Amino acid sequence: MNWIRGILSPTFVVVAAVGCGGEPGELPASMEPVDVVVSASVASNEVMTSPGTVLATEQAELATRISGTIRRVFVDIGTAVSAGEALVTLDTKEIDARIESAEAGARLARQWHDRIASLAADGAATAHELDDAKARLDVAEAALRDARAQLDYVVLRAPFSGVITARRADAGDLAVPGIPILEMIGEGDLKVEADLPAELAGRLAVGEQIAVYRPETGDRYAARVIGVVPAVERTSRRFRIEALFEESPAGPPHIAPGTFVRVEVEEPTTTTRWIPADAVIARGQLSGVYIVEDDHLRLRWVRLGQMVDESVELLAGPPPTALLVRDPAWQIVDGQPVGEVRRIEWVPTFLKKLTAEGEDVL
Repeated sequence: MNWIRGILSPTFVVVAAVGCGGEPGELPASMEPVDVVVSASVASNEVMTSPGTVLATEQAELATRISGTIRRVFVDIGTAVSAGEALVTLDTKEIDARIESAEAGARLARQWHDRIASLAADGAATAHELDDAKARLDVAEAALRDARAQLDYVVLRAPFSGVITARRADAGDLAVPGIPILEMIGEGDLKVEADLPAELAGRLAVGEQIAVYRPETGDRYAARVIGVVPAVERTSRRFRIEALFEESPAGPPHIAPGTFVRVEVEEPTTTTRWIPADAVIARGQLSGVYIVEDDHLRLRWVRLGQMVDESVELLAGPPPTALLVRDPAWQIVDGQPVGEVRRIEWVPTFLKKLTAEGEDVL
C-alpha cells in the first residue's frame, strides 16, 4: 500500500535568506541583522492510494451467435465504426441448405395436413389424425422460421459507435458462439476501475469525488464515484469501485483506455506537514532549518521523510507556527538578528495539481 498526500491547512514556514558575514558558530558581538524571505508551510491529509485501470464506459467483446466459417472481416485494429455497421460475415452455405431442407419439410407437412383435412371433412379421418397432422405442420413451419432466422446471425454488427481494439480471427477461421472475434470500445466517457483495501469499505459512496493520479506524467484528474461493490472479496480482501472522469476547464482527460493509474482516497485522521526543500541545511549527517524567533534566527534540527518535487515531508522539528529561512546563506549563524521579513506564498507543486482539479485545499 502506497501513501501520498492531499491538502489540509497551512502552517507557517520561513525560507530563504541573504546571509552576511561570519562563520557558523557563536554570535559575534556586533552582528548586523539579516533580511529573510518567508513562506507558509502546508499541512495535508494523508491519502491512501490503490492501483486502478482506465476503461471506456462502453466496451464489448463481439462474437457470433451461430457457428460457421468466416467469409470476411471488414475491420481491423483501430478502425472507427458506426452503430449497426457490418463487421463480420459468415459463409451461408450450411444455413442455405438448412433452409431448403426446412422448406421441403414444411411443404410435405402442409400436403399431409391438407390431405387429412380433406378426408376428415368426408368422415374418412378421425379428429385425432387431423390434430396430429396439424401438429406436424406447426413443427415444420417453426423449423422453417428458425432456419430462416439464422440468416440474421450471419452478419456481426457494431452495437455502438466506437473503435476496434482487437481482432482475433480472419476469413476462413471457424466462428464459435461465445468466442470473441473482435473487441471494441465506444466514443463516450472514460471511467476508472479500482480494487480498494477492506479498511476503506464504507468510506466511499456514489457521488463522492476522488483523485486519480497518472504516475508516468504526474497528472491528476478528478473523478466521481458511480459504483461501489458493497462486499469485500474474501480472498483479496478488497472491494471494487468505479468512478467517472469529470471534465476540467481544459476539457476531458486524454488517457488511453487500459492505462495504469492510482486512485487516491483521503485519510482524514492523519495529517502531514510539508516544507520547501530549499529551507533544509546539512551539518554532517544532521539536517536542520533556521527559524525566526523573537526577531532572531534559531537553528533547529529536523527529521525528514519523503521528498516530492520541491517539497519535503517534516516528521519532527519546529512547531507548525515556526517560521523558517529559505535558501539560508552559509554565513548566517544561530542567534543572528533579523532585519526585514518578506513573506511569499508557497504551496507544494503536487498539491497545486489537486487544487487545479477541484479538490478542497487549504
